[in-house]
Amino acid sequence: MREIERRLEPRIVLPPVPVYLFAAGGTVFYGYAGNISRSGMLVMSYLVCEAGREHTFSLALPVRRGFSGETLQVEGEIPVTFRSRVSWCINSAVAAEGPNRHGLKIMDAGDSARHIENWIKNQFKN
Repeated sequence: MREIERRLEPRIVLPPVPVYLFAAGGTVFYGYAGNISRSGMLVMSYLVCEAGREHTFSLALPVRRGFSGETLQVEGEIPVTFRSRVSWCINSAVAAEGPNRHGLKIMDAGDSARHIENWIKNQFKN
């Protein structure tokens, strides 16, 4: 069964939110979040994806106010940081096919777990 078919928690599509990887020697830009749930996240990046790798990631969840015409009005951000493992990868053969897709399993989010859960609940209210 494919990963998408086994999901037990809803995933919320994100606008192109930058995701940062905490690597030895400092923080580096990693890619963009595609969606997020309490247990995982999709990241799109041109970096080669390796299943099983563990990393600490950081991103800012947008706090939206609503739409004005066709434009999303953003009030602020909720910064979250978590440890995750790459569960699956879809590496593009060439850059023209688009970025590589990295399926992350959130393993240890600390206080960020509560922020992610509350943010997701609020997305269903709006």
